[in-house]
Amino acid sequence: MSNLDPIGYLDGNATAFWLVGGDAGVLTAWRGQDGSSTGDGRSDYDRALDVIDDGDDSRLAIGDASGLVIDVGEAGASHLWLVDGGIALWTYRRAIGVDGTSPDVRRQLGDRIRTLPTRGESIRVGTLAITSNCLGLVVPFLAGFTADELAATIASEIPQNISDGHLLVPVPNGDYDVLVDALGEHHSAWYEDTLGRYQTRIRIVRRG
Repeated sequence: MSNLDPIGYLDGNATAFWLVGGDAGVLTAWRGQDGSSTGDGRSDYDRALDVIDDGDDSRLAIGDASGLVIDVGEAGASHLWLVDGGIALWTYRRAIGVDGTSPDVRRQLGDRIRTLPTRGESIRVGTLAITSNCLGLVVPFLAGFTADELAATIASEIPQNISDGHLLVPVPNGDYDVLVDALGEHHSAWYEDTLGRYQTRIRIVRRG
């Protein structure tokens, strides 16, 4: 596999696309819309909705630990790629006539997510403390990962797209910043080329 090939794909099943990210061991406690990891009687999904609606603090309690709610924007879904220090995804809309299933197109997008110029300073959404040697991302209404899925991914040392709503990425332990980069003139603008339109890039990269 080329390093330009995506490592996975996540689909929020809605125009507004957001994820819960964190240490994958912590996300084994995540219950999505079917239950509560904190025992407060409200579903984890409902608590995540409160974070999105509040907009000030992206941190969210998960069991006895925490993760981050990550707003990807109005794109609905995204492939994800390895980049220096971590992974990246983005707010992207495919141009009419572009075949999003083409491996060549996906590699071209993998090049773009690394090389398109950004505008202004990165916005830091928050920091994830990884302690299980694995980063997890999950679509919020779904339950998190199983212990077996986590163990198998760590043993393989290869990212695993468990489903269109779950991604596990083996990484060294440490603190990982979630950074948002503008690809248009500003964070609400779009850049456009022959493959489509790009608004923001979200990187989850190891600090330092």
